[in-house]
Formats: sequence, structure tokens, C-alpha cells
Amino acid sequence: LPTTGGTVTLTLPQATGAGHTLIVGVSFWPLDVSSVTDGSGDTFTRGLATSIYHNVSGSASYNNFYYARNTGGGTNSLTLNFSGGNTYLLVAVAEVEGLDPSEPLDQSGYQESLTATTAWSSATVTTTAANEYLFSWAATEASNPTCASPATGWVIESQINAGATVCLLDRIVSASGSYQTSVTASSAQNYAMEIVTFKGGSSSPPPPSVSLVNPNSGA
Repeated sequence: LPTTGGTVTLTLPQATGAGHTLIVGVSFWPLDVSSVTDGSGDTFTRGLATSIYHNVSGSASYNNFYYARNTGGGTNSLTLNFSGGNTYLLVAVAEVEGLDPSEPLDQSGYQESLTATTAWSSATVTTTAANEYLFSWAATEASNPTCASPATGWVIESQINAGATVCLLDRIVSASGSYQTSVTASSAQNYAMEIVTFKGGSSSPPPPSVSLVNPNSGA
């Protein structure tokens, strides 16, 4: 969706819960995300110091992610602030319970294709803790293909296909190791795909669970 005035506020489908982790994956063009805020006053950490550029003529984008740990809860308002002016963005949001309340971020990886393909896949990342939540989103601004057939163990939680596409995938794992995800697009397009892993709250808790995804419906 396009933004005006350098900010865009999303309405989440339900109020956030206290003590959870809120994760925001965003692909945007041409202005960088300067900060993320919510109605509970939570502190959001920028995942990548420098946003990654997907350099494709006519459908370029930048990619980054933000997360807030140990959220205050009780809000369904999320605001993305940009470095001035108007921009375009694709956003995937997940709220997760049971993650490390102090330092949840473990690994992240980026992969892209600058040529058209229906086989979209993430980088491979190696987790360092037993119980982790794996979050990934795939995006293209070239067209609006649908995403299907996720890699084994992964779930397509949501997708938006409206002149551009963003697909949110996730899974929960109980052992450290190397992980990668993939989807099949309905038509061949260039894409950018990020994968991020977050540690559970202790060495032997119940696995984390997803409380909220946004968007929670789409074409």
C-alpha cells in the first residue's frame, strides 16, 4: 500500500497481549523505515542496520525487520515511520508468545532472485537454541502472484495479492539446526525473501505459539 506524509498506521486484527514479541517484516520503496511504534509505547529494535536493496528495474524494494520484546499489550495500533515523504510498502506482522523476553533474536538471512521464477526460497540459517520461532516473508512488487506449497513444516499464515505480493510463513522448531523455507508462486516473478529466527524463553519451555498474524486474510 502507498503511504502519505511519511507514516502509515496499521490496525491489527486483535489487541496485543502482555509479555509477547511483536515482529514486523517490511519491504518498501523508495524511502527507508526510520522507526516502528505501537499504541502500547513498546520499544522496537531494528533488525538490520542497513536495509537490503532488491535492485530490479520497475519493481525495486528495500527489506528490513523490526521487533518488540516483552510487549506491554492492549493495543491494535502499529505505526511505521519513514524518512520523509511518500513511499510504498508491503508488511507482514506476527505476535508470538513464549519467546526470550530479553534477547529473542537469533539469526536472519536474505535471499532474492533478480530474474523471474516460480520457485521462491529463503537463505539457510542455523539456529543456536533448541526451541525457536522461525518467521519469513516473501515479497515482489512485479505483479501479484499467489504463494502456495510451502516447504515441509512451514505454514503460510497470510498473504496479500493486490498489485504486489507479500506472503508470511512461519514454523516452530524444537531442535537447533539448519532451516530454509520456500513457496511456489503462481506466476514467474522476481522476489526478495527474508528469514528470521527467535529464541524461546528458556532451554526447555513449551514451544512458542503464534497469537496474531497480519494480514489475517487476503485475495
